[in-house]
Amino acid sequence: MNPPRTFGRRKTPSTATGNPSTAKPAETPSAKPHRSTSSKLTGLLKVNYAKRDGRWNHEFISLVIGASFKEVCPELVSPEGHRVYPVMPAEGGEPNAMKFPNLVKKATKAGLGIAIFTQKDMEPDFVFKHGQLTPYLVNNALMPLSTRPNAPAGESTIEAGAPYIVSNPSPQVLPTATRDALLKWLSHCHGISGIGICLRMDGIGPDMVKTLGVDFGKKMPTEERMREVMLGICWYLPPDIAVGMYPDMKKSNYFPL
Repeated sequence: MNPPRTFGRRKTPSTATGNPSTAKPAETPSAKPHRSTSSKLTGLLKVNYAKRDGRWNHEFISLVIGASFKEVCPELVSPEGHRVYPVMPAEGGEPNAMKFPNLVKKATKAGLGIAIFTQKDMEPDFVFKHGQLTPYLVNNALMPLSTRPNAPAGESTIEAGAPYIVSNPSPQVLPTATRDALLKWLSHCHGISGIGICLRMDGIGPDMVKTLGVDFGKKMPTEERMREVMLGICWYLPPDIAVGMYPDMKKSNYFPL
């Protein structure tokens, strides 16, 4: 079986201008043709990354959840070692076309993210991290892309008397497939096993800050290595959960990943 190919290292092509001597003059339609959801999504994905603002994010979410997709190839791997399911927008009547809810179920069940392409063998035009997809399984809705992204919190000290709750993350937060994928990534890419985790929640209501505490069982060789691993863990977490380390927390508060 051939290993999954990687993405993130190839150049994207420049826009072709065509040959003026052979190009046909543009036709002016008498009426604006109807465009399908998938066609609209393809056009939106061609917008330059630098121009993807809040309005773009809102339109993207509204289109992607109603679009259909087709498989590009079985699997791809990012330079960081994260596995994704590569797809392209498709018309609903095309053979093997999948609606977005079915696509999310298939990807998350395998512990994958989703990479959306508008052209084969090019760079993906949008990538859903695995953790961005798991909330959809619970709420049938995507979190706004403008949500403050999760990021490593580094090492923190628990202040005396500070309110906090520590618990083993539920399957709604960290599904079994997510745990398995994270364990494989930690072992394969970083040689890490036996990690302990806990979910810490500070505050109440909309101001609550949620952090996945991790205990590697040993000290990382460098700060750079620790940050690289923590960033990688964020790939598997919902956008509203950060990841951090609490050296003064009791070992009994951690659960095996």
